[in-house]
Amino acid sequence: MPIRRLVRAAVPVIVLAALMPLLFAQPTGAVHGQALDAPGVPAAGVTAVATSVGRGSARYSATVTNSGDFQIAGLPVGAYTVCFTVDRTAYLNPCHWGTSKRVTITPGTTAEAGTFTMPKWARLQVRLNDPGKRLGAAGASPLLVAVMTPALVVNELTEVARDAGGRTLETLVPVAAAVNLSVVGARLEISDSAGHKLPASARIPVTMPSAAGVQTIVLTITGGK
Repeated sequence: MPIRRLVRAAVPVIVLAALMPLLFAQPTGAVHGQALDAPGVPAAGVTAVATSVGRGSARYSATVTNSGDFQIAGLPVGAYTVCFTVDRTAYLNPCHWGTSKRVTITPGTTAEAGTFTMPKWARLQVRLNDPGKRLGAAGASPLLVAVMTPALVVNELTEVARDAGGRTLETLVPVAAAVNLSVVGARLEISDSAGHKLPASARIPVTMPSAAGVQTIVLTITGGK
């Protein structure tokens, strides 16, 4: 076959191959929003995350700028929830301590997620005095110490220190927040700092400080069942 004819035959194939990505590309859009703390200061550096609803939970992200704005581009059309990752920052995830926001992406448009208020955190510590060494003993009943967020996320306190007299547990909650501390130990006898015995499943109201700091609750394990 003459070269010229070969070239003519190959051109449509080359053009089709070049157009294939365009023919099968998914239409996309974007989402824009703002992340500010309570006084209105931009929460620069946190990561905004858009998670698809009903499509395998695909995640797309962008960093909040110094102005507090974020824009996540390249989102296939559909519904998304917008939240944040806040590791190693001064903030907590507003979707855990409030409500997430849902947006619908349409081709070539930018959906507005609005403004998120980013709560700053304070430390909630529970000192577990354990004079009888009942924690961690063979056959000991498990002990759950946790805070339930308004979004029904269970924040279990984790151990941050241990000594001969007991253990210290900790979690992060918003400053100035009023929370309920849940203490569940079915076969442990636990008393509060005033010596009052707690029920097997207790809820202790706690008001956090109005600035970053530590609120400590002291409990004592007085016996086991």
